[in-house]
Amino acid sequence: MPTRNLRTGDLVLVSDEHSNCGCWPKALVEETYPDSDGIVRRVLVRTTHGRFLRDAGKLCLLKAND
Repeated sequence: MPTRNLRTGDLVLVSDEHSNCGCWPKALVEETYPDSDGIVRRVLVRTTHGRFLRDAGKLCLLKAND
């Protein structure tokens, strides 16, 4: 089943292999970087600790900005 691309304004969890999912930080998607096929592969997210570039596959969508 295809999934929706992340969009600016989406609320996500930033996954971390070193902690359980209950401790993953929340983040807001600020920018998206799609590949040549239009699929978002990397995003710029903002957390309480700063702004970070992350792979879209390492994020879990919590609330869509639709």
